[in-house]
Amino acid sequence: MTLERTIRRAQAIHPYGPGAILDWGQESFVVLDTSARTTGWAHAPKIELPRLQRRLGARDGFRLPPVKSATGFRRTSRLSVQRFPSWLFCPSCRLMVRWLRDDEVTSDGVLPRCRSEACRRKKSILVPMRYVAVCPDGHLADVDWHRWAHSRRAGTSGPCDRRQSRLLFQARSDRGATLAALVVFCSTCRANRSVEDLLRGEALRYVGQTCPGRQPWQPRDQAIKCDRPLKVLQRSQTAVHFSRVTSALDIRHVVERSDPRSEALERVVSDLLEGVLTLSDLPRYAERIARRATQILHTEYPDQTPIEPPEVVAYLDTIETDADEIEGADPNPETRDALILLEEWDALTTETDRNPRAPLLVREVDQNAVSGESPLSIYFDGIFLVDRLREVRVLEGFQRLDTTGKMVFPNLGTERPTWLPATEVFGEGIFLQFGEQALSRWQDSQMEALLRRLRPIEHGLGETDAFNKRFAVRVPLLARFMVVHTFAHLMIRQLCYECGYSGASLRERLYVFPERAGVLIYTADGDSEGSLGGLVRQGEPDRLHDTVRAALQRAEWCSNDHICSELPNHGPSRTNRAACHACVLVSETSCTEMNGLLDRRLVIGDREAEADVQGLFHGIVG
Repeated sequence: MTLERTIRRAQAIHPYGPGAILDWGQESFVVLDTSARTTGWAHAPKIELPRLQRRLGARDGFRLPPVKSATGFRRTSRLSVQRFPSWLFCPSCRLMVRWLRDDEVTSDGVLPRCRSEACRRKKSILVPMRYVAVCPDGHLADVDWHRWAHSRRAGTSGPCDRRQSRLLFQARSDRGATLAALVVFCSTCRANRSVEDLLRGEALRYVGQTCPGRQPWQPRDQAIKCDRPLKVLQRSQTAVHFSRVTSALDIRHVVERSDPRSEALERVVSDLLEGVLTLSDLPRYAERIARRATQILHTEYPDQTPIEPPEVVAYLDTIETDADEIEGADPNPETRDALILLEEWDALTTETDRNPRAPLLVREVDQNAVSGESPLSIYFDGIFLVDRLREVRVLEGFQRLDTTGKMVFPNLGTERPTWLPATEVFGEGIFLQFGEQALSRWQDSQMEALLRRLRPIEHGLGETDAFNKRFAVRVPLLARFMVVHTFAHLMIRQLCYECGYSGASLRERLYVFPERAGVLIYTADGDSEGSLGGLVRQGEPDRLHDTVRAALQRAEWCSNDHICSELPNHGPSRTNRAACHACVLVSETSCTEMNGLLDRRLVIGDREAEADVQGLFHGIVG
């Protein structure tokens, strides 16, 4: 019986987007690209977010990962994967097996089992080898274990016939608990070699294995010549697949005030585009669109005249014009992401109409409504409750080994595709607008202490490491970015503690610019619309003040102190100071900066070290 293997829709974008390795129980697969004929992307539902489409050059919008229907999986409504690595071994007899496509067809999708005489009755399940070969240009391949086992001399594949050799993956107890104890052994000619040297530099190049120039599921005739060296990684390592995911909030009802007729047409057209129809198909359905839009219009605005087919055609022409303006993606991702956030700033700091169909509902709260003048008003210019938000997360592509390397598009094409895989999530949140006067005063008064504390991080960000290059864009705003980022983590941890949210259910969105700063803490779920007001309720003045105080007080002491507070640079690219899992770090899916650029001393200071930096919130916790 074929096993049913499922993941959440959001996981099909990250971390299991095209090209990623998916560990599912005792099995391991690689996810096929969006152009593969066997995938369900061709019939996937469509979604739109015009301003993000313009930034990414996605003329044809975005598509949601296909999901299981009420009647089960159809070939057109499922993602395709391929078993990878194709080299498996038996934990009982240690026999290594190359599992090919014919084996997969014969097994009918069930777990692969060992076929040796010793294990046949026990039905031992074969498990995947833990190492894969990765190329800086994004190619992926199996390690040539036959060549490795027989590589006693550089470039030789040994005297064994590849078709006759019998490989074993041994774990030798006489060599201790190191990589030297893991040995690939050929029982035919008794050649062997441990995996100890496999992870060192360009080990595969010295034994003669070169890059195949393709992905594991691509046929040989699609391979390109690639001279880049292969590097061996554990298949679960982050460096095997870096997803480049770009997200944006839907702020259309804030920046674009539509008339009732356009709103009705927009709702009908959006529903049709979420099916299999495209913009070019819609003019044929002008009469049908006019009838449905008129029904919606008369329900909410009875005094409006009916919508006629010519009005539908004119509306569709305006959409086509907007689509024609989408020429290409911004070549500078950092600039593009900053523009996306700047566009959202005004939307998050402005109260919106209580339109029940709006994707973004924002209201400002009076910080002093409960107990007179609040001390938090010194640190925050505004507190805004986001009762509803829609976020679209788009997979632009992926990279391997290095985040500054060549990006591979989801369809494996040489040019950016006209549509991209994405997911939309709905939720609610709290937006805290930092007081610019308090933030600037803190930076100016603590300038020398901040330079002493953050100079090693600034120097490190100038190095060539891929992660350093990603974080280097924060250097001009390093102090204010780190204090806002750390505060966001402290709030996420406190909100999880007080409200019962799981560690990965809350996310941060940072808005840090030279003359303004803020943070949106929100919950967004692709399977339901928000969390029924739980997070927004915590943002009301009678609760938020106590939550902020508690978060800051908890940050004063860490169970790993004094070690944590005195740590030198550590974390991703050595960009953290006083931050560890016991006090500041959150789930990686909740953080936009991979749990880097954190230091709780910038938030609360250190009363025991007079020469240390004074925290931004020292007036509350001091």
